Amino acid sequence: MAKETRLSQTPPFPWYGGKRKCADYVWRRLGKVNYYVEPFAGGMAVGLACPHWNELTGETYNDADGLLVNCWRSISTFPSVVWANINRPRAEIELRSWARWLRETVDRQRLVERMQVDPTYCDPHLAGIWLWGICASACGWFVQLHRGPSVPADLPTGILSSSRIDDGYDWLLALASRLSRAIILCGDWKRVVTPSRLGKAGTVGIFLDPPYAGTEAVYNERYRVTTDVLAWCKNNGANPRYRIAVCGFDEYSDLEALGWQAVQWRPGGGFRNRATKQRRRIDETVWFSPHCVVSSE
Repeated sequence: MAKETRLSQTPPFPWYGGKRKCADYVWRRLGKVNYYVEPFAGGMAVGLACPHWNELTGETYNDADGLLVNCWRSISTFPSVVWANINRPRAEIELRSWARWLRETVDRQRLVERMQVDPTYCDPHLAGIWLWGICASACGWFVQLHRGPSVPADLPTGILSSSRIDDGYDWLLALASRLSRAIILCGDWKRVVTPSRLGKAGTVGIFLDPPYAGTEAVYNERYRVTTDVLAWCKNNGANPRYRIAVCGFDEYSDLEALGWQAVQWRPGGGFRNRATKQRRRIDETVWFSPHCVVSSE
């Protein structure tokens, strides 16, 4: 049971800007909520780490990246097919040919459109190839529009790492069980935080991890979403049913005047209250809305 729990709480691939190292602290501040929403899901590191996930009445994940969402949907529905396409050699020619196939053959827009219309649609064959490419390639170039050094990584990551490969299939099965009740959407983040969607959910934990200002190109975003996220937080932070955490550098400092608490964190370096410590540029910040659980850390 301990092994299954560990596997079900760990994303099977690395993700740029992932928040796995701060997930436990975030959940201490969100507390025991009824419903959980992650509008910029990415690697789902925070959602998967929920300590009371089996008591949630529901959870919704969303991302604009069709290949990413297809992977999560496929893992939750067809883990055996995904695994069959992951378990392949890490040959340079394989990486080159599959990257070209993804770039020239897969209609990413059509994929997104199908998943937006049908919340159950997914392509597990495509998901396995994509997941294999991310974990097998050097520098994560499979994510970056499938361009870059067409060579296998010296040390594969995620589900292909030497310490995890033997647990690979069990890992996908554990994730499938964990996500069996989750809704995984693909599209605009704002449609998953509307009053109509959250109105009957009870206490809601909302984790916002949008592309940071200046890094939008990494996520294939064409505009700064931080402006919209800040406006939404200002309009909804006072709702007593909402416990919101939003991540950034300085983009959301205006929220502090509205009672939000800013907590800095550094991967491997712990947390500190920004009001009492001098900020360093390399630190990231999580802002917690007024109705989050109070913490002295």
